[in-house]
Amino acid sequence: MKITLPDFIIIGAMKAGTSGLFWTLCEEHPDINPPKVKELTFFDNHWKKNLCWYTDRFAHVKAHQITGESSPSYMVRPYAIQRMKRILPKAKIIIMLRNPVDRSFSQFKHYLKNGKRFANLETLTTNFEEFLEKYAEPPYDERLHWMGIGLLERSKYLNQIKEVLNYYRTRQILIIKSEEYFKKPLKICNRICKFLKIEPLKKLSSIRNYNKSILPLKMKPETREKLKKYFAPYNEKLYKFLDRDFKWEKE
Repeated sequence: MKITLPDFIIIGAMKAGTSGLFWTLCEEHPDINPPKVKELTFFDNHWKKNLCWYTDRFAHVKAHQITGESSPSYMVRPYAIQRMKRILPKAKIIIMLRNPVDRSFSQFKHYLKNGKRFANLETLTTNFEEFLEKYAEPPYDERLHWMGIGLLERSKYLNQIKEVLNYYRTRQILIIKSEEYFKKPLKICNRICKFLKIEPLKKLSSIRNYNKSILPLKMKPETREKLKKYFAPYNEKLYKFLDRDFKWEKE
């Protein structure tokens, strides 16, 4: 019996457009056959389930097709990357990086949308500035443990990428700037097709935009400037390490 494992995994970052990219690719490209659920989180949340549980998610994939999954929690959990390497040593790794300021604010809105359901936070503030003071950095409120590390920490990408490079070769990793995908989705999808060695797409019939917040919240201009200064040194180290300027400070 043939066992099918994913050819690629989108490992993050959270709130960087991973859902939209994953489903756009899978629904538009005939050679990609995904599992029914995007975030299988096998290598962290479901590791105690046996490998058969994981491979069963891909049992429907045909011989001429490729498959993959997208679990943004993997990127901030080194043990998940280590487990991936053991099971999927040849997998292609896709990473989406979004402007840290925007990604952090998007995660905040995610807290507001899901916080009460997960953590019973009846008094969770809707004020971003107040939230940053109380919950953004260690020590974290224990009621927010379900979200993993804080929203500012998740936006410091360099150490996360270095951890991935401890287990996967550079040629196995593709880093996408989220803003480029948002502006030119077909171009970025075809960059990924080339990376995955499948035929390019001629067009996109529609663009999937999953998990878009409907909360009518806007960041204060002074808060944006404060966060831009906060992230600037972390971004600079990232640019130098990757030899690539994401130009987030100009956005």
